[in-house]
Amino acid sequence: MILAQVQLAQGDTNGAFRTIQQGEDWFTPMQVADTGAGTLLEIAKVRFWIELGDLSAASRWMQDCQCLPADTHLGYLQETTRVRLRLAQNRIQRQEQFLQEAAEILDRQAASVQASQGWGQLIELSLLRALLCQEQHDTTGMLANLEQALTLAEPEGYIRIFIDEGQPMRLLLLDYQLNIKQHVGDNAEVSSLRRLAYTDKLLTAFFPSAPVEEPKNETLPEPLSKRELDILRLIAAGRSNQEIAELLVIAVSTVKTHINNLYGKLGTNRRTEAIAIAREQGLLTD
Repeated sequence: MILAQVQLAQGDTNGAFRTIQQGEDWFTPMQVADTGAGTLLEIAKVRFWIELGDLSAASRWMQDCQCLPADTHLGYLQETTRVRLRLAQNRIQRQEQFLQEAAEILDRQAASVQASQGWGQLIELSLLRALLCQEQHDTTGMLANLEQALTLAEPEGYIRIFIDEGQPMRLLLLDYQLNIKQHVGDNAEVSSLRRLAYTDKLLTAFFPSAPVEEPKNETLPEPLSKRELDILRLIAAGRSNQEIAELLVIAVSTVKTHINNLYGKLGTNRRTEAIAIAREQGLLTD
């Protein structure tokens, strides 16, 4: 199961599924009671389906699987897999029932994990709760749950538990990075600075081998103007529309017009995603 996770992280999808199949082929003929191996392999496969977007196959598993007690390790893995499936489904279909079910599972698991002081599981549940708040457009809850996860994870140097959640987690970390930069001043607490440095490290880990390139503004379908680039850099620095207007000595309405234009050129409508795309394009050097 772990080898398959490594292969998937390396982009070797076929290899990951072959490894899972080898595990199933090895276990099935043994004709012994399932001590958990079969369930572990099944959960690994479902997690891969979710990550690769095959939600139909994952939904069939959810309908057919035999639910284990929620307070057992295998039951916990089943439950967190259900949460990930419901979040993925909601990103496509936008149904409140998906989020409601995810919230109920997380509430149930959080109570059990708190009682047993399972810190690794508590980090995972905090991340899943943050992703749930992200889907619910609850910015306060999203940032609070992510901060709890970062506070617990930073001393131990967790990396993959964040990276394996994919693009939604990357956008969430960008939101948190932008928020904390806006509030960190000269007298910032050491804990805030450590979380900021840790967030930077995690964001770098999403693309660890990305080469440093010269700005590629010309690769966009329509290049950004100098004014749009100036505003983009101020957005990346955490400036509000009002602050940008004051710095550039222009009206707030003009700032909004420029922002809408650069959003259109970058193909997004969110600040954090615009910053991420701009960095990938080499438009921001910080």
